[in-house]
Amino acid sequence: MTTKNTVISTGGAPFAPQWRDPCIGICRCLCCCLFLFCLATPAHAQGCAQCLDNTQSTPPAVQAAYRHAIYLLGGTAATLFIAATLLLRRRS
Repeated sequence: MTTKNTVISTGGAPFAPQWRDPCIGICRCLCCCLFLFCLATPAHAQGCAQCLDNTQSTPPAVQAAYRHAIYLLGGTAATLFIAATLLLRRRS
């Protein structure tokens, strides 16, 4: 007689079987993501308005430097993200 779930040996704990169920892994992942999402601090638009006001009062050369810095920071973040993704895919 076969059962639907299979028991994995736990080594030294004969009374604590672990059930192999793919839904448990998915639920754990969703719970962790939900927990991390709830911990994120809310973003307020006040900072963007202050930055816009401060940037408009600067000379055009400084405004251009800010625009270039934004592109450089975005490119650096994208490069690091792509490199980390590729490295993790090769290891798994």
